[in-house]
Amino acid sequence: MAAHISNTWPAARWREFVAAGSLLTRLPLPRVEMTDPQTMANGVWAYPVFGAVIGGFGAAAFALAHAAGLPPSLGAIAALGAAALVTGALHEDGLADFCDGVGGGATREQKLLIMEDSRVGTYGVVALVLSLAARWGAIAALTGPLAVALTLVVAHSVSRAAITTIFLLMAPAKTEGLGAAVGKPGLTPVMTACLIATGLTLLLLPTPQTLLLLLAGLVAVLLVAWLSARQIGGYTGDVFGAAQQAVEIAVLWAVLASSG
Repeated sequence: MAAHISNTWPAARWREFVAAGSLLTRLPLPRVEMTDPQTMANGVWAYPVFGAVIGGFGAAAFALAHAAGLPPSLGAIAALGAAALVTGALHEDGLADFCDGVGGGATREQKLLIMEDSRVGTYGVVALVLSLAARWGAIAALTGPLAVALTLVVAHSVSRAAITTIFLLMAPAKTEGLGAAVGKPGLTPVMTACLIATGLTLLLLPTPQTLLLLLAGLVAVLLVAWLSARQIGGYTGDVFGAAQQAVEIAVLWAVLASSG
């Protein structure tokens, strides 16, 4: 029995890891069956790992722009573009749909129906512009490629870990869609994700700064969770996108506030 567990545990964790990466990124990962809700749910522990990878791509793009002699404002655009390419703008799309639904629908059913529409409305456009501007300004204000690299890795990792807590706070708002397809993870993978992101942050940033940005991220994700519970009675894939964007902005701003 012990040998059997030893042989299957790494394989299960690998499937979860690849499933998480296949969902969150466009990286060329091995093919994994994406219709297994249990694997998808258990794989949330790897969300902050891929968040750090996404942040690393953004940091590399900023460093290349800096090496080419471009100003930080253009480096910030490169960083945002690189991250969007790696993720396929997954979370930006969720933010836009979420804001369109919450802003444009009068009833719960109308809000959910609008979120399912692939077209972007006024609320979605405004939300995207504000999100991009908030992140662009924060990245451009950081002092040098190293500060940008550390901050982006942390912001992307923490924001992906933070969204996993939504699974524990509420139920899916509907029975179909990406939010429901991921399944319902238990406490262990969610806590593992939070511990990974916290450990990485403590490793890369000073402890006082870590405490501030984690608090800011917690407030941001709780606000989005509260709004989604009030507006649509649960979570959808778009809620996770909105939460990730909100937490990423909160972390970036917290780093800047604590660096001054």
